Amino acid sequence: ISLNLEFGYNKGNQHSFGRRLIKSLNVYFTNGHEDGWIWAGIQTAPKNADYKAELIKCENCAHCVELYTEKETDDPLLKTTRANI
Repeated sequence: ISLNLEFGYNKGNQHSFGRRLIKSLNVYFTNGHEDGWIWAGIQTAPKNADYKAELIKCENCAHCVELYTEKETDDPLLKTTRANI
């Protein structure tokens, strides 16, 4: 598996699972920018895609942080991402 960090996706995984040509509706990919698995996921969606993707850039935004119970001290971007989910 080769990594292509310039474009923000893992070529091996994406080749095996349809690259960014995902034929699915109502899907929202989220990644915390401190997540160690970030390069295996979808970080951005092409303009013509039927899905959304977002990279959550905030302090302490790691793996699955968008699925935790909201706290008053959470970053506004994280709160917005949760609302979008």
